[in-house]
Amino acid sequence: DGVYNATRWVSDVEEARQALGWERFALCGHSLGARVAIDYALAHPGRLSALIAVDFLTETSGRRFSRPRPQPQPHYDDPASAAGRFRLMPPGTTLGESALADLARQSIKKDEKGFTWKYDWRCFQYSYTPLWPALPHVQTRTLIVRGGLSALMDTETLARVAAAIPGAEAATVPEAYHHVPLDAPARLSEILLDFLSR
Repeated sequence: DGVYNATRWVSDVEEARQALGWERFALCGHSLGARVAIDYALAHPGRLSALIAVDFLTETSGRRFSRPRPQPQPHYDDPASAAGRFRLMPPGTTLGESALADLARQSIKKDEKGFTWKYDWRCFQYSYTPLWPALPHVQTRTLIVRGGLSALMDTETLARVAAAIPGAEAATVPEAYHHVPLDAPARLSEILLDFLSR
């Protein structure tokens, strides 16, 4: 229906949990998904054994994410034209050109108007609100991760988030930009598995 907000996303996660039959589980989210994971932890603290939030915006004062950005879904005449417009946002990645081209091709779908992104651009209407007031209320065992080259979450913000959430741990993946799962999947997996095994 094109309605995107924190309440709806938390509901989506809870519906998935019920469908999978899980009583408790660990939840990891990256970027906007990290904010959804934190919102879920606040709404359903008893459901999570662990929370992992990877490289995300905590506030948007003076930044372009601070206001809803209604934009029409773009369409292209052919897959090559769409792939040529593919960009990571924010820019910055260690992926090579071939891997980026593969990712672009996997991100395209065909609909009645032509070729477009699998990503629904109505999501841009979501407005990022500051997370700071909510963080001290997180009751779940938490790990905060940032990409060492990230332009979205710097070292000071990482430390501040970890200090705001009771008992939270912090980790950095030095070789990654904001898109940590793309840039350093093996190292990120090691960090997550180490945290979850304790």
